[in-house]
Amino acid sequence: MPSEPRRGKRTSGGSLNDRTSIGKAKSMNQFFIESFDIRQHPIRGAKKKTQAEYQTALLTIIKETLRETNCERTEAGTYIAQRLRLYCTRLFADVPALEKAGANCLMPFQVPWKAQYGLLLVCDVSLILLEDSLIDHAIEKMKALVTTRRRAEIDQAVSMLHSTQAPTVPKKYSMVVPLIRQYRDNRAFLAKKERRIIVTANVSAGKSTLINALIGKPIARTSQEVCTGNLCYIFNKPYEDGNVHLLAEKLALQATAEDLHRYHWDGPVSIATGFTGMESDLPRLCLIDTPGVDTTLYENHRDCTKQALLHDQYDMIVCVVGPNQLGTDAEYDYLQWMVQNVPDKKIVFVLNKLDEYRDGADSVEKSVQNFKKDLLDIGFAAPLVCPISAYFSCLLKAKMTGQPLSEDEADAYVLYAKRFRRPTRDLSRYYKGACCLTGDSEEVTLSKCAGLYGLEKILYGGSI
Repeated sequence: MPSEPRRGKRTSGGSLNDRTSIGKAKSMNQFFIESFDIRQHPIRGAKKKTQAEYQTALLTIIKETLRETNCERTEAGTYIAQRLRLYCTRLFADVPALEKAGANCLMPFQVPWKAQYGLLLVCDVSLILLEDSLIDHAIEKMKALVTTRRRAEIDQAVSMLHSTQAPTVPKKYSMVVPLIRQYRDNRAFLAKKERRIIVTANVSAGKSTLINALIGKPIARTSQEVCTGNLCYIFNKPYEDGNVHLLAEKLALQATAEDLHRYHWDGPVSIATGFTGMESDLPRLCLIDTPGVDTTLYENHRDCTKQALLHDQYDMIVCVVGPNQLGTDAEYDYLQWMVQNVPDKKIVFVLNKLDEYRDGADSVEKSVQNFKKDLLDIGFAAPLVCPISAYFSCLLKAKMTGQPLSEDEADAYVLYAKRFRRPTRDLSRYYKGACCLTGDSEEVTLSKCAGLYGLEKILYGGSI
């Protein structure tokens, strides 16, 4: 992945530094961030005999394609093999024995055309391989095994996959339409320009909580202790498919919450998952989570973040500040370094943890004004300060997506929903175009009041 951190050899499927002509043609990023949702796959309803034929065909076509294109031990081959394993694990109960047999010798097979499963196979092979030249090779293998009539049907399926028009297919082929849409969604998403946002803060400013609020689920590690020891690249996927991809010591396409908590952070880490935005059409994103920059206790973390700001590729910097950190030596030292070393036109300053303010004792308006004044004194020309409650934003996204809340979280949600509706706490007034409208849903209204809606518009809209 040219836009990701450089990596050495990690996965068991081959070196991530190996490259073929296929691998050089496109960024390996596409293989890591692809979505594929097979939870409602039509093959689940087929007879066991048909499933066995289908699995044999799918395994053999993919394995032979990788072998014949010398792609088996490349980075692309590693990702494809993992996707194939995930497909088979999800769809076929007897996959362990079959995969073991297929590892030693490629099995003879026939394309199972009965009930149009052959067209379904074209779609699955395309979703798994994703790369045009690999797909073309696999399609030619399939066409060599069938009659002239079936070849025409394969060509029709391929044409539907690559068409920009709505899939209009005969009723007997309707089972393939969902997979056609998935393939198109992946291709359209991968054609977008990636927007890279680097997120930085001192320890305990709420940086990871803010990242999780932007994602819409608990992905970034959150803790009062320093838990970020290196860079973490978090990519969104074309759509939510129930899978979280993790590349740390090894590649996992079904990372669990435990996996995300326990991986070793001795090098850059990559994660890909579906994002939930307050608006549905998100750009292709990469959020770069950096170590906290406490200059006294963790100099190596500070240096790692500074090197990222100096040398990594990014479109925008989000600098997160907690209200209790305003005026600290560590905060001032870091901001003074930033004004001298990074373009301030790319920086968004996020004033976080406003849910902790007490009525009658704390003023959001004064905090924003004082922080702007401090930034101007340090040397920032026209600092943009965005107040937010990242914690309430996380609760709001969880409610939106049906994630369970603990009893304490449910109580906090009710409290903050009432609190941020008050005119003195409503943060929408600090964002252009984020005022609450009569037709807004409760979720949109609260996201505007908590600052999340306005911040996402700034970060994803591409302008400051």
